Amino acid sequence: MTFLVSIVIPTYNRAHFVGETLNSVLAQTHQNWECIIVDDGSTDNTEDVIKKFLEKDKRFQFYKRPDDRVKGPNACRNYGFEKTKDDYINFFDDDDLMVTNRVELQLKNLIENNLDFNVCKHKDFIENNNTEFEDKHLRNIGQELTLENFINNTIFFATTDFFCTRKSIETLKFDESVLTGQEYQIFCQYLMEENRGMFINEFLSLRRIHDNSVQIVQKNNPELINKNKFKFFFRTYLTIENKIQLKEKKILVKRAAVYYLSLIREKDFLCYQKDLLISIKKLYGYKIWFQYFMALNYLKHTNKAKYQIKKYFKKVL
Repeated sequence: MTFLVSIVIPTYNRAHFVGETLNSVLAQTHQNWECIIVDDGSTDNTEDVIKKFLEKDKRFQFYKRPDDRVKGPNACRNYGFEKTKDDYINFFDDDDLMVTNRVELQLKNLIENNLDFNVCKHKDFIENNNTEFEDKHLRNIGQELTLENFINNTIFFATTDFFCTRKSIETLKFDESVLTGQEYQIFCQYLMEENRGMFINEFLSLRRIHDNSVQIVQKNNPELINKNKFKFFFRTYLTIENKIQLKEKKILVKRAAVYYLSLIREKDFLCYQKDLLISIKKLYGYKIWFQYFMALNYLKHTNKAKYQIKKYFKKVL
């Protein structure tokens, strides 16, 4: 197949990993690709590592995030996409690895089945460690890749699993305000358009788990989890609320509301309170709205019973 595939990789301070990632791109059995790397302001020698690949192969392209773009991987993904040239898109991360026939298999599946997108499986790994991780993709078997299933957690896939046509995603952007869970909002918007997709039940990439990976950073920083998960659940709701069913609306608002209970003292999040309360009242009625409003006022002054309060609203929302 001669079709050109654009691979977009944001990077930041990954001098110790990005070379291995780019070598896995070089090793692809489908050779007609361009790899667009966007640096987010690295302070190590990431650029030096990448320059060696630029000298070795003209299919690699290197850009620096412009100063007028907000810092973060999503801004780099959006900027990188703007630099792509052809009809097939694969977003990838700077510390992960591609199986050698990944691009070939996903492209072939897309074309032969006349699809807009497909998703494969990734396998988590820790260097020099035999830890076995749960295969979250098993829930995808026999399920349709629909918005309803995605919001209900009936299906699972991550950015690194996703492969699509340009025309199916070119009007969308990654939310540049969140640092983790970046795929949630864009995938909800993408699936809302009823794009045709298929699950490929094969491990076609390896996702590296390390001290600075998103998974570990979140695990060690509950406050960051609360902030990012509230943002991507509530901002997704506000973006698509007029196009989804009541059940999905309630799921998104419930998740956002529970995370917001831990953010009531964060000044940067006060701007969301009015819209969140309006949404709760509209979806759940006055009684639940009043209980939630009183809980927020209580938690402004103390963290006592916060766990019990969160547990209660997980139940009633």
